[in-house]
Amino acid sequence: MKKKILVMFKFQCNKHEWSDDCYRFFLDESDQVIKGWFVKFNEECKDLVCKVYNQDGSFYFFEVKVSLYRPQLSSILKNISNVEYSGFEVDIDFLNFKKIVFYINDVVLATVSKNLPLLFVHVPKTAGTTINSAIIDLFGKDNSLVHVESKPDWADENKIKYIDFISGHHPYKFFMLYNFLKNFRKAISFREPYSHVISHLSWVRALSESGSESRFLNHPEYIKKLSLKLSNFDFSDPFSISKMIESLEDEEFRLFDNTQMRYIRSDISKKRVDEIDLNDSIENLKDFDFIGIDEGIEAFISTIYLSYGKKYNAKDSRENVLNNKFGFDIENEEIKESLQPLVKYDLALYDVLLNNKEKKAL
Repeated sequence: MKKKILVMFKFQCNKHEWSDDCYRFFLDESDQVIKGWFVKFNEECKDLVCKVYNQDGSFYFFEVKVSLYRPQLSSILKNISNVEYSGFEVDIDFLNFKKIVFYINDVVLATVSKNLPLLFVHVPKTAGTTINSAIIDLFGKDNSLVHVESKPDWADENKIKYIDFISGHHPYKFFMLYNFLKNFRKAISFREPYSHVISHLSWVRALSESGSESRFLNHPEYIKKLSLKLSNFDFSDPFSISKMIESLEDEEFRLFDNTQMRYIRSDISKKRVDEIDLNDSIENLKDFDFIGIDEGIEAFISTIYLSYGKKYNAKDSRENVLNNKFGFDIENEEIKESLQPLVKYDLALYDVLLNNKEKKAL
């Protein structure tokens, strides 16, 4: 008899797919054995299939043998003869095992792995491009979905194949509307708020510069209009910056108004960020396994790698860095004062992050 190796399993389940007109499926969430039950109501229904991924990247398929005794099934599905013999137990090579995916009719029912997949809430201009690139290297391009905000059917891909890594410019609470993501580990990064808002304003402003025509045309009309509007202001002049902020319409203002907190607060529908958002943002941070700040992004990535049993080899350069700040001087106190309406609550949140980092609480 093959000796079983003790493995602590992680489960990612699409339970809304476990019941269908032609089948019922159930997976036990056991720490040591992968087992459950499966019942077909007619012969037209396909068999239950597993896809096993090994640590070396190889994989194989097999049909699950369903014959083990599950006595309670006879009281649940009373009209099916011998239904109590519908249990299964998956026997695999636990030393080489990375994850196993259960399918029926090409739909993912559940995934069992040694490590949970990862969700990265990508706050714009917080080293996200560098982070995405590093995590794709960790999990592999075929197992990653990034920039899901531009992919309308991104959530459906997780039903078709197992995804190790999902990333996008969506607020945390938007992602949590999808039940399958609640089982993911969670990561987010932040940046010093003055440098963040300056980078964000400069990025939008740069879209209408000569030589950026193709990038400009790829953006919505309100972004094009905003970029052209920003080109009319002098970012080296505090008074001009204040006038620019006053000129922003609601949709434009939301792009720059305490942007980092907008990605972590609970009420994502409010037009303006306020004190309540600060309090629940701090509470929401407790849901995250990995929290990074811009100045320590390599350590942040290394921590993620180590949690998945890998070592991160840092690259020499950051990706997607914009050098033209159009006159913004972060050392100028008057300029910082003029930017206060856009960063008041982000500054408070960042102070919490720094204090907790010093206490090694995050």
